[in-house]
Amino acid sequence: MPQEGLEQGGFLVGRNLLWCCSTDNYFIGFLAFFDGRIPAEGESVHVRGTIEAATYTNQETGNVFTVPAIRIASLAPAADVSPMVYPY
Repeated sequence: MPQEGLEQGGFLVGRNLLWCCSTDNYFIGFLAFFDGRIPAEGESVHVRGTIEAATYTNQETGNVFTVPAIRIASLAPAADVSPMVYPY
């Protein structure tokens, strides 16, 4: 998922968590950085990389956070991954 305000090569990688019903649908994931082609929104991928600290600025509030981020070493298409996670 692209995210406004990220540095070059930055995007979010994760899945949607459906807790109860459609109103309880939340995106969960990590900030990620990659030097190659950024996946299209909704494209499923497998990533390998290292976790590092990164700075993230909330575009709505302006609050700045230190968050875990994936520095991606390799990225490949993943046809077998559901975009949803169901915690049952």
